[in-house]
Amino acid sequence: MMAGLAIVGLVLLILGVPVTDPWCFLLMAAAIMAVCFGRIRPWGSRWWLAFAITLGIVTANWLMPGPQIQEGHNVYIPVGESLKIFQNELPAQAQAIMRNLFDRAYFENTEGLPGSPRWWQYGAFTEPRHFTEHAFASSSDALWQNPKYSRVVDTIDFRSQDEARIGAINLSQYNFYPARTKPKFRTPPSFETDSRIDRSAMPYFVMAELNANLVGGKVCWKGDVLWEGAKEDFSLAQSDTSICRPLQEMDIGKRIFALAITRGQPLEFAVFPPWQLRLLFWAKQAIRMFGVLAVVGLLVSFDSFRQLLLPLAAALSTIITTTIMCPTFLYGFHTEQGGNDGLKHQSFGYHIARAVREGDWTDALRGGESVYYYMPGLRYFRALEDFLFGDTNFGMVLCIMFLPLFLYFFVRRLLPFRLSVALIFLFLFTPLLERFGFAHFLYVKEMIKGFAEPVGYGAFLGGLAIVARHVPTSIAPSLPGRIPTVLVGLVFALSVAMRPNLAIAAALVLAFLALWLLVEKRWSELAGVALGFSPVLLLTLHNWEFGGEFVPLTSGPFIPSLLDTPPSVYFAALQQLLQLNFGSSDLAQVIHQLRNWNNWSDFYRVVAVFVVLWIAARPSTAPSMRALAVVALSLQAVLLFYHPGGRYSYLAWLLVFVIVIATIREVFLPFARLNYPETWRRLSALPGVQ
Repeated sequence: MMAGLAIVGLVLLILGVPVTDPWCFLLMAAAIMAVCFGRIRPWGSRWWLAFAITLGIVTANWLMPGPQIQEGHNVYIPVGESLKIFQNELPAQAQAIMRNLFDRAYFENTEGLPGSPRWWQYGAFTEPRHFTEHAFASSSDALWQNPKYSRVVDTIDFRSQDEARIGAINLSQYNFYPARTKPKFRTPPSFETDSRIDRSAMPYFVMAELNANLVGGKVCWKGDVLWEGAKEDFSLAQSDTSICRPLQEMDIGKRIFALAITRGQPLEFAVFPPWQLRLLFWAKQAIRMFGVLAVVGLLVSFDSFRQLLLPLAAALSTIITTTIMCPTFLYGFHTEQGGNDGLKHQSFGYHIARAVREGDWTDALRGGESVYYYMPGLRYFRALEDFLFGDTNFGMVLCIMFLPLFLYFFVRRLLPFRLSVALIFLFLFTPLLERFGFAHFLYVKEMIKGFAEPVGYGAFLGGLAIVARHVPTSIAPSLPGRIPTVLVGLVFALSVAMRPNLAIAAALVLAFLALWLLVEKRWSELAGVALGFSPVLLLTLHNWEFGGEFVPLTSGPFIPSLLDTPPSVYFAALQQLLQLNFGSSDLAQVIHQLRNWNNWSDFYRVVAVFVVLWIAARPSTAPSMRALAVVALSLQAVLLFYHPGGRYSYLAWLLVFVIVIATIREVFLPFARLNYPETWRRLSALPGVQ
């Protein structure tokens, strides 16, 4: 494992941190896949050569700096205290022109605009909104830099808000709900007026400070641009078509503001260095590509190309599905929808990363909340993503690439090879089994929304896959050697931190594993389970230390409004049924919950749940399958009390589906073979049946 991490470290050194270029990210993802699925060569001369190549490329990158463009950007809402900040920190004439454009768009011309004229004055809790601390927002790209404004870049080229990659757009102070749409949950009336700002078309600006390296290049734009002349004299250049202007000696030190302030006015902006620097940029990219391929080729070997087919399929499915659903998610920074938790997670991660950079570990560990309400783990994952990948979503994309792989290795322990491969390709490339959560696009969709499910469910499936490899099944015996129980515990702790509603299921998996280890008298591995899972207690410690409250994971489960149908309602409904009272409100609430859990049109899913119940209670069921059935039922039980639909239920139905398929193969098909030979002859042609 340490050797694999060392190879990934060498790749990061070659590519440079943060990795913000899509092609570099795909190269890095390929290297990680190779490390995970290939065979790492032992220590020797190949390692020394890999170190030398890495050192040479790092030195070459340092000796060949790019144009080093100082870029400044921010969301532009010049009201209240934010107006004073923009007036103090932006050039006076540029600020005056920008404010005039903003006022005309959002105050003077109010025809057709939703919301109150005071839409900006109050936030969620009737406190005046404070949008920005500085005229130029900090960028996650610059966590390893010391920029003059927001970040230092080699080129600026964007044609949309997402492509501009402005991390500040996803801060919680800009949590505006969609136009003319009321919030999903009960909130103060002030939220209903926030829709004057459309998050898909935020007012923002991008500024580039020109330097001597750019002379001979050009600036191209479409929309509104402010050009600086002598003595901070700015002129507004507007164009409805794309035009370009060459950069000359007289432009050195001047600033250009690209403005996306006028509503409905598209903005395209690019700063192209001279051809020599562009050629140098591509040469550096080629050198990096050579370096990654050389290091991986030297240190990783493969027995056959077949080893790469599954990782390649998972990566292709992720890239294709993501591109279809949201093209800019891979080569931009996706603007989160207002009112969604994804925006809160992004905002928390943004502030945690900056607290770490400034050495404020107390604020970083607090994570934006004294007592967790939102998913605890995702904010810290987002902060790590900021350090490694800047203002991109590459960390989430990498996780979603691995989810199908974990699922395959879990399914492969229960089903034959051909059937497992067939199912995983159905999962990757079709929506046929969507209603059982067995479709990759469902998790890609939640990733794009910024939710924690893809990471949490992926970690849970990863833990199951590791445990399943060391537990004997009807398909294969257990692998020899020790179980990496510390790793298993850590993975399940991660899943709970991402999705606390997995706590019961994770605890059951670890309890069954611990019981087996206890019977086998494998004491050190048993201790590893407890040690690995123990970090989950840090969530409770956080709530006690910062909030002074004993809250085991998050406060969400203890909020009455989030408990859709508490157990007391079920008991009351049962009593009323026994009294033949069919019109009670409690009974109506239970029926509503059950309908949300499973609509009548999905009756087959109820049949599947009863199959799992039968497997759990059947005396002849193998202990490992019975344990898995109990885990699946525990996930279903949570859905009977809390919100039971959509992303909350995917893993619960996925486990039910896998158990049913395994049961059909191990129980129902042998029964059919014995009692219905003609039917069996027809089924025997299917892959994986025999």
